[in-house]
Parts: sequence; structure tokens; C-alpha cells
Amino acid sequence: MMRSEAEKTLVAAIQRRLAELSSRYPSSIMLAVDDEGRDYLDAALMGRHGEVLLTDNGGGDLTEIHWQTVLHHIGYVAVIVWLSDPRDLELVRQACREVEGMVPEFKDGEIGLLHSGHDNQKRN
Repeated sequence: MMRSEAEKTLVAAIQRRLAELSSRYPSSIMLAVDDEGRDYLDAALMGRHGEVLLTDNGGGDLTEIHWQTVLHHIGYVAVIVWLSDPRDLELVRQACREVEGMVPEFKDGEIGLLHSGHDNQKRN
């Protein structure tokens, strides 16, 4: 399938944005998060060593309107957590393990309140 010029431009912009974020934040992890999971993640990152930025899965701004619209539609929001200090990745992983342990019906492959999608293996 051939892409239109508009699609090519959009893909190039997303790739540039992700590359720029990757250069500023050496670690990242993709998560599926709801409101409760977001609160838990925020609390877990209180003791962080570096900067943290949450974006949508294309590296775009995660505005409150974006958050509420997607959450209402599918029940969770796919986010990328960008971390300037790689040590903070363990705080995120630990929060995911704790939340998954609190949800009794959680099974492998299901979405929890705070579910780890994948780490960026090239950089983590």
C-alpha cells in the first residue's frame, strides 16, 4: 500500500519527535494507564532522580482532553514514560509489579491499572 504525501509527512514528524525525545531521555517504557494507575505512577516517581515526561504513544502532548477522551473510550491510555535518569526505570517497573499484584483478576496479557507494555530495549 502506497502512502500519500500527507501520511509520509505525518510519519516523518512522529519519527523526528520520537528521535528528539530519545536523545533527551535515555530511558523509556510504554504503559497502559487509567486514572488510578496514573496516581500510583505519580506517587512512585516522587523519589525519582531525574526528569519524567509522559507522552502519547507517538511522542505527542498528553493533554487532559486527550487523556479523558481516550480513557472514556477504551478504559486506559497508552503512554510513553520518558526518563532522563535510567535509575528511575526501576521505580516504574516496581510500581507496575505492585499494581499488578493488587488486582486479583489480573492475568498475563491483560491490561491492569498500570500495565507495562514494553521497554525501549535499545536504550534500557
